[in-house]
Amino acid sequence: IILPFEFRKFKKKELGVIIQDEIKPNIAPCEWTFEMFILAVNLILCAESTVSKMNLTIDDPHPWNILFRNKCPYLIDLGAFNFRNTNLHRSNEQVKGFWDSFN
Repeated sequence: IILPFEFRKFKKKELGVIIQDEIKPNIAPCEWTFEMFILAVNLILCAESTVSKMNLTIDDPHPWNILFRNKCPYLIDLGAFNFRNTNLHRSNEQVKGFWDSFN
């Protein structure tokens, strides 16, 4: 679901950077086939079902956060994950109960 990544710490800091493999070519959603949209939707629903078991949600599930490699979709925005039912979740009131219907 998520493109393999590596976490590298900065020297003398507790911060770091996440490095993911590069996907080439980067195909924009306007260039996707209908099949690619179906694969992307299934990816988001599967990912949301999985992370909801850890009290997380995908806060920003849109096509620009998905890239394809060899006809396989990957969620590339690791910052899109957020805790459910908290003020951190920017759309908490808008989607209240929506994802629960899929569990």
